[in-house]
Amino acid sequence: MIVGHLAVALIAKRIELKISLGTWTLAVMLADLLCFGFLIAGIEHFDVVPGVERNRFVARNIFFAYSHSLLMNAIWAALFAAAYFLRRRYARGAWLLFAAVLSHWPLDFISHNPDIALTPGTSAVYGLGLLSRVSRRRASCMPLPGRRRRSAMPRALQCFRQNSTLLRRLL
Repeated sequence: MIVGHLAVALIAKRIELKISLGTWTLAVMLADLLCFGFLIAGIEHFDVVPGVERNRFVARNIFFAYSHSLLMNAIWAALFAAAYFLRRRYARGAWLLFAAVLSHWPLDFISHNPDIALTPGTSAVYGLGLLSRVSRRRASCMPLPGRRRRSAMPRALQCFRQNSTLLRRLL
């Protein structure tokens, strides 16, 4: 999940060279950084599913509404852009940073299971779960220990077909 956010920072750096890569990275990761602070403060929470060894990020009873909801993401984006503008007096950069912070929600919407709200206080959660679907497909393509195959190529081709079909259906 982090790779997608960092990709936005790298692309944004190519678009606007006046803003440092560190500022871009802070902008695209702001929701996650706020989430860690809110978790420590007890404002947001989640429960880890017991017995899950393959995916450490599987959780239930997730409440990340103050850091990851669409409304709060827009507020954090506005605050971040305003702080940048007050410090640098560069309006174009502030608007681009606003967009970079706001890009966090659509990327999480695509990759997360339904656990992201539109606003704090609502029970409806959204997410397409692309990451878990691709992970399950990838896990089904892993060879089992102790089993020998004559050639790994037919299995690799089958896994490639499964994953490409899944991606075509989702997109």
